[in-house]
Amino acid sequence: GFLFLFLVHTKAVRDSSYDKFQRHFAPQGHDRRSFVKVDDKMGQGAIGAGRIGKEAKFVFCLFQSFDRLPATVVARVSHVCFDECHHLIAGTFRQVFDTLLASGSLRYCLGMTATLRHHQDVQGRLLRGMFRNVVYVDLNWARAKEKGFFPRVEYLEALPTLHGGKDVRTYAQMLDQFEGGKMSLEAFVKELDTSAASLAQSAARLAAGEE
Repeated sequence: GFLFLFLVHTKAVRDSSYDKFQRHFAPQGHDRRSFVKVDDKMGQGAIGAGRIGKEAKFVFCLFQSFDRLPATVVARVSHVCFDECHHLIAGTFRQVFDTLLASGSLRYCLGMTATLRHHQDVQGRLLRGMFRNVVYVDLNWARAKEKGFFPRVEYLEALPTLHGGKDVRTYAQMLDQFEGGKMSLEAFVKELDTSAASLAQSAARLAAGEE
């Protein structure tokens, strides 16, 4: 049979993936009963005897909730996708990986990450080895930037007026002076520290009702 398990680290990614998969696969004949989102309120009994045990084809689950999946469900997983798979180097997440890999029903395993490095695996060799050294895309972020893959963005800053009517210079203003050669690195860092301290003092006065 077919049972796809998508393992993620945050509820936001889990929920958005759940919604997007439904929109994509619903026109192909999969109704809402094919999709299950495992949440913290589900017990193993409800999961095993419920929709995952009978009708589900796509299951979305946090790594932290993996232990809620009964062994009978894990044994049925045919396809798995690990989001942010560089975390699999850590012991707890590696146990999840090993459990799924040991399943006789698993036919396809995919890991996704924009960080093919880990402080315990600086060269990424261990992570590659976990996926049989099959890497579909290995694009360094600096190279991606050179190719224009990152969109141009504009940063807007809203800063309060300080006590005494003096405004804080924005980061963009300070950076312009530094990059324009009008400010040394030492002065730039010092001004950043001064700006942050002034903002903290202003925020404290606002909270105390002094401004």
